[in-house]
Amino acid sequence: MKLKTMLKAYQIVLGFFLVLFAVFLYWLNACYLEPFSFYSSGNLRYEKARVLEITDSYLEKSEDTNSGFKGKQQLQMRISSGDNKGAVIEVENHLTKTHNIYAKQGDLLIICLDQTSQGFHASVYNYSRSHTIYFMIGFYILLMIAVGKTKGFQSAVGLSFSFICILYFTLPLIFHGWSPIIITVISIVLITTVSLILIDGLTKKVLVALLSTSAGVIAAGILFTLFSKLLEVSGFNLDDAEAIYLITQNTGLQLRHILFAGLLISALGAVMDVAMSIASTLNELHERNPELSTRELYYSGINVGKDMIGTMSNTLILAYTGSSFSTMILFKAYCISYQQLINMDYLVIEIAQALAGSMGIVITVPFAALIGSNLLHMTLFKKK
Repeated sequence: MKLKTMLKAYQIVLGFFLVLFAVFLYWLNACYLEPFSFYSSGNLRYEKARVLEITDSYLEKSEDTNSGFKGKQQLQMRISSGDNKGAVIEVENHLTKTHNIYAKQGDLLIICLDQTSQGFHASVYNYSRSHTIYFMIGFYILLMIAVGKTKGFQSAVGLSFSFICILYFTLPLIFHGWSPIIITVISIVLITTVSLILIDGLTKKVLVALLSTSAGVIAAGILFTLFSKLLEVSGFNLDDAEAIYLITQNTGLQLRHILFAGLLISALGAVMDVAMSIASTLNELHERNPELSTRELYYSGINVGKDMIGTMSNTLILAYTGSSFSTMILFKAYCISYQQLINMDYLVIEIAQALAGSMGIVITVPFAALIGSNLLHMTLFKKK
């Protein structure tokens, strides 16, 4: 009975915190931070529009395009969003190798709409994909709930919190000149704490995972800082550093530490997974056999971690590799020499981030085993 009361209490506190945090984010973005846009689009807007009729078509088959056609189409479209909703306009749609949006009657497309004193000037921008994306997200959440039941729902809430925290807390504050290191560390603590408590409640297992995750991410950050010093790289070496530097002059963005912040966020998920897996395993062993000593629990955690090191390190490195796959194809096509390639800013940064994140995963294993083996024998919390 007391345990149920305690669980209800922490759930109420967590819910109250999430509401307060949502109010804080609204105030932060709507009232405190001054909006800044480096580019003013003027009268240019992107709206949804439905194809009513294809009035003319000059297309020929092409195997070099996504749709299999190139040429142009004359479209009659009705705008479906924005101030000009309901207006019917004529749009000329050009299909090329790089811009290949093949329109069919009834399709919902995104148009680039420029309103001038002489009327509308519109062009086809892309397919309207938002509904499909929302469907995929909804299907993913339903799948999580169907398989994971209550924990699946809690995981979905945790994932939503992570996304909102990064989008409306981390990015705006870093964008407006706050320290990327401090803000990212605060974000990681918030995301890890809320996600783990939502998934498993306020237990020893969660505390072990939280402390282990923090240790692993901090270790990855320290290693990357060391690597970046030795390799002479920072945010100024990014491909889009010149464009970002123009923003720093207006917002105070600390470009030098952007790489560090990105590394911490990218490593968080994998490190949290390793930490929670080891903590859960040690907790189960301790529950089944409370007579296991601290030393025996520690070595059990190490043995479990050994099996995870290879797979999780592969996960992180393959994720970096997959995101850069098209760039790797270009490197091969242009026959870039080894000396040029291995010393290229882009490649050096990718390698340093991947290795630092993977080392953070490896270091998390002994931390999780050590913290878990000692903490589970304490009486800080009642058993789950």
